[in-house]
Amino acid sequence: MNKKFKISIQTSVILLLFFLIIPLSSLIMLITYFTSADSVSRLSASLMESIASQTIDKSLNYLSPARRGLDLSRGLAKADIIKSEEFEEVERYFRQLLDQYPEFIMLNYGVENGNFMMVKRMPDNSYSTKWISRQEKWAVTKWIHDNPVWEKNFKNIKEDIDKAYDPRKRPWYIKAKTQGRAVWTDAYIFFSDRKPGISCASPIYSFNKDELTGVVGVDMGIEELSNFIGRLEIGKHGKAFIINQKGELIAYPVLREEDIAQIVQEKVVNGQTKIVFQPVLGCSDQALVSSYKALTADMKNSDNFITISQQHPVRFKHNKETYIGTYKPFPKDSDWQWIIGVIAPENDFMGDIKKNNIITIVISLSALVISLIVGIFLTRRITKPLKTLSDEAMYIRDLNLTPRVQVASNLVEIMNMAESFENMKKGLRSFEKYVPSELVRMLLKNQSEADLGVKKQELTILFSDIQGFTSISEKLDPELLVRMLGEYLNELSTIIHKQYGTVDKYIGDAIMAFWGAPRIIEQHAVQACRAALLCNEKLKELNKKWSQAGKPVLNTRFGINTGVVLVGNIGCDTRMDYTIIGDHVNLASRLEGINKVYGTNIIISGNTAKLIKDVLAFRLLDFVAVAGKSEPTAIYELICEKDKLDKETILFIKNYSFGIKHYKKREWAKALSLFEYAAKLRPDDKPSKLLHERCEQYAENPPPDDWTGVFVLKGK
Repeated sequence: MNKKFKISIQTSVILLLFFLIIPLSSLIMLITYFTSADSVSRLSASLMESIASQTIDKSLNYLSPARRGLDLSRGLAKADIIKSEEFEEVERYFRQLLDQYPEFIMLNYGVENGNFMMVKRMPDNSYSTKWISRQEKWAVTKWIHDNPVWEKNFKNIKEDIDKAYDPRKRPWYIKAKTQGRAVWTDAYIFFSDRKPGISCASPIYSFNKDELTGVVGVDMGIEELSNFIGRLEIGKHGKAFIINQKGELIAYPVLREEDIAQIVQEKVVNGQTKIVFQPVLGCSDQALVSSYKALTADMKNSDNFITISQQHPVRFKHNKETYIGTYKPFPKDSDWQWIIGVIAPENDFMGDIKKNNIITIVISLSALVISLIVGIFLTRRITKPLKTLSDEAMYIRDLNLTPRVQVASNLVEIMNMAESFENMKKGLRSFEKYVPSELVRMLLKNQSEADLGVKKQELTILFSDIQGFTSISEKLDPELLVRMLGEYLNELSTIIHKQYGTVDKYIGDAIMAFWGAPRIIEQHAVQACRAALLCNEKLKELNKKWSQAGKPVLNTRFGINTGVVLVGNIGCDTRMDYTIIGDHVNLASRLEGINKVYGTNIIISGNTAKLIKDVLAFRLLDFVAVAGKSEPTAIYELICEKDKLDKETILFIKNYSFGIKHYKKREWAKALSLFEYAAKLRPDDKPSKLLHERCEQYAENPPPDDWTGVFVLKGK
């Protein structure tokens, strides 16, 4: 069927009003937009300059704890609180600094004789300490890890003194020693983990002397600095970064560990692979590259990068969008010849235009809302009852037939339609009592009609029957009988439905139900057995109530079997039944009847027992030859949920099961003893007494040699 474009009455009226107002509002907004362009241009340039200055201040504040920590270290050494060779005391102090300042990744202490101590923050936030002691020809490196897992990566070694790490040759040590004050290094690659970073170092002089004893240094990773810059909020889509005088990236917003590749790269120099800083022009961030190219284009008449970066912001295009970029140097007294770069789309600074547009939008929306309210009011009286009927049709489609809100309308046609819907629901509610509702829902969902046909499928089948119902029915008033039977069948059927079963048919007082079709259920055997247990519990409540009212009690027996059967629509074109047929159906019916022989309530087959053994408790009753079956059948009594077993029941099942085992082996004396003990545990247990009597008979008159332990049942 061709699907045509459809629209509701209310929507059509609203859309008509909507499209009259929107063009007028759009014209007003366009005029406002273009008149505000110059204001936006000036404002965005000023904001970018301000953001660059604020970013520098925040970056300096981020780095300042390193110098404060070194000033304190130098003061403690000068006061002789920390001595140059007392590395243990220095280590404790370094750990305190790492606890206090999470931005520090390493604290180093090198002395003039080449000995060295470092406390390093590991990726899991534990600490590791590195000690290097120099002897005549050898240098011994020793690591102490809070977390032993790092011993694989950082091992203790003894190596030639010329090849070992020497703090006196590192940039941080040399610069601090040469200048005699706290200094910052330029960005370089750390020795221990081959990652980029910067160091703040300060010389340490001896107590009451002016002799240099060593240098203490704080290492801060570029990755940490990049993480810090990445957390700065610059408009909606802006970002900040740091470059040096060579046009290399020093810090870049890092969101993932792999983003650090924007900053450093491997490069082969003189046959050796080295880690060097990434040039801006080699960065994969094309917006950053475009801003740098726009800036360097202004440097034709200047060789001073810092001077040109102080002149004005630059504008450039990236992905057909206009960006603004600002470059601003760090203060001259900050130890770094770095430049902070800030770039952002110009649209991030459209504040003036947005403000004017908001005013225009408010006016336009006000007019639109008033018009829509009028349109809604006019159409609501017609569309509301129609919408209610439409929803009702959807509920009926899903066979949800419960009464809902009544349709109220003054329109005759709508009220006639509502009355027809109610009559249809009454008919369907009656129909639902004869046909499994799950089957009807499945047909409706698939938009198909019921056709004759069956398929093979593994299901679990349940038969129930009331013990002695014929004699009970003869004694009861017919009207009372119908009411009791109706209540009985209603309660049991409700339990079956709640356990996802399908009631096939009622055969007088008997119920035939199955699990696994039409609704596919993975644990159909478990659900069927649970339904039987719950029905037993419900019957106890009903019998108690009936007994108190002077009515007879109804004792019900259940038979459950699992197997492959034929399931589907069986009958003729004008009348069909959704049911099951097959040998396993007959066996389930036979099992229900066997309860009479053993005095039990629920008997299940071996197929069912295999599927429920993990969650439900049962016992092997016997091996029987059922009428109409050539093969012997193991039958089991379903007892309860496994988690509800008590010790006495477990002991009872164990003794009975061992009795069956010895019974099959013809060990009559052992079997007799076990069945006798089981009968003492449960004096009302008929199977224990039955098997005990059978063992006594076989002990006096042994069965033939071809006896297999199978008991042949007489009749159905």
